[in-house]
Amino acid sequence: MAALDVARSGADAAEKIRVLKSLDGVGVKMGSAILTAMYPERYTVIDVRALDSLGVRGHVDDFSLYPAYLEFCIATAADMGIPLRDFDRALWKAGAA
Repeated sequence: MAALDVARSGADAAEKIRVLKSLDGVGVKMGSAILTAMYPERYTVIDVRALDSLGVRGHVDDFSLYPAYLEFCIATAADMGIPLRDFDRALWKAGAA
């Protein structure tokens, strides 16, 4: 099955990132960006600035971190009553400050 077929499938986030990472030049950050572009209401980008805003340093390419990060972002955005992408942008901005 092609990587984008898996990204479109019902596979969980970890499996989707694992398969996307198998493509040349795609790591966790790029894989999360691809999923976010495809499904912005269900996925978010993991990036250094967003992690910095949460006090997490040096783990942006850690494959095992993305599913937990995604779950945290979804839950927190829902608790705040805002769209996931708005929460993602707020984390990024806070990390850039």
